[in-house]
Amino acid sequence: FHWRGLTSFLVTLGFILLVVTGAVLYATPQGRVAQWTDWRFAGLSKEQWAAVHMISGILFLVASTFHLYYNWSVFLNYIKTRAGLNLKREMAIAVGTAALLVIGVLLGVPPFVYVVDINDRIKAYWEERSEPAPYPHAEDSTLEDFAQRTGVALAELQARLAELGFTASNASTTMLEASQRLGISPSKLFTLLNLTNTTNGSAKPAAPGSGRSGMGLKKLQDVCAAQGIDLRNAVLALQAAGISSSGDDTMRDIAERAQRSPSEILSLIKAGNRSDKQESPAR
Repeated sequence: FHWRGLTSFLVTLGFILLVVTGAVLYATPQGRVAQWTDWRFAGLSKEQWAAVHMISGILFLVASTFHLYYNWSVFLNYIKTRAGLNLKREMAIAVGTAALLVIGVLLGVPPFVYVVDINDRIKAYWEERSEPAPYPHAEDSTLEDFAQRTGVALAELQARLAELGFTASNASTTMLEASQRLGISPSKLFTLLNLTNTTNGSAKPAAPGSGRSGMGLKKLQDVCAAQGIDLRNAVLALQAAGISSSGDDTMRDIAERAQRSPSEILSLIKAGNRSDKQESPAR
């Protein structure tokens, strides 16, 4: 039995798995989108690809350690001989290349930043193709919480689920569990539910910006322009609520930082704008 051969095979297989899983994860949507739409590639979810990538990394690390152990003398000869340091230029180029890659990415300079930009564009592509969730990580909410945050009566939500073939007698059941029982994605379930807002007993369409309108993908400055709100006043209104923002931030990004929905962020902005107008005459 050749241990050196085994470690070489393990290093090679670990490397291949890392490359394949890394490439898939590079092209995946963001976690919230992947969960909401039940994104899969080759039958595996993003979480499963991430798990395989992680275990492949461990395999590669352990196998590489043993590979280095079995080839330690050869490795030392690359570094040092009796005459002193060996392969000085090669070592310098290797260290310099690694340092250049890390520094280039951290500083965001071309061409290294292009790799990050392409990844951002891929994630934006998936986000634009998917129907937005009513609020971040809605699939993890219980039915009771989901009904409250979307302004729908719990009884109506349970009735709609029953029509689809899922009896939800337990209000602590999550939307993700319900969608899995029905064999569809949370996004598809949300679409099929076609919920209406039944607050105060009067049914009406869900409020604009609740997630279906795609407002979450718009930048704050664009939303303010459409609503006739001064951007500076909007930023100050959110700041007063303890939420940091800028004109280039999307409504969804702001909402996620504040653990709110895009519609709630817009409501805060409008409330702050109304307050500002009321105080203006007194000034």
